[in-house]
Amino acid sequence: MTTNVTLFSNNSVRAIALCNSFKSLPELNDLLSKSRSVRYRDAVRAEIQGGEAWVFDYGVVVFWGVGDNERQAFVRQLETVADEVLVQHQVDDFEFVLDGDNHRIHEDTLYLQGHDVLPRLAASHALAQSVKLA
Repeated sequence: MTTNVTLFSNNSVRAIALCNSFKSLPELNDLLSKSRSVRYRDAVRAEIQGGEAWVFDYGVVVFWGVGDNERQAFVRQLETVADEVLVQHQVDDFEFVLDGDNHRIHEDTLYLQGHDVLPRLAASHALAQSVKLA
């Protein structure tokens, strides 16, 4: 099991569809290599101040525990390697609780068991696909 304890500055999750895709994956990977990052197939987990961001190759980023200023700065960086930036970003907001009894969503709150990275990746995939389809 993959574990990586991240200290989150808050309990917010924000999914943002910011572009149709990225110009090139090498450019995206170069940009993300400036922060501590790990690729998981079509997603990259980047550690940023306050939490983490999951960047999906299809133009969506999901932030966990990241404040507004850090989130906006990271989005501006991603837009430099984006293809066809959306005029208006599609956004979904949730809250999260770690160490829940089981994995579930209830009234816009994600409950996850423990601090394992993989459940956040799974939840991020679902949120990213939802916001992309919207």
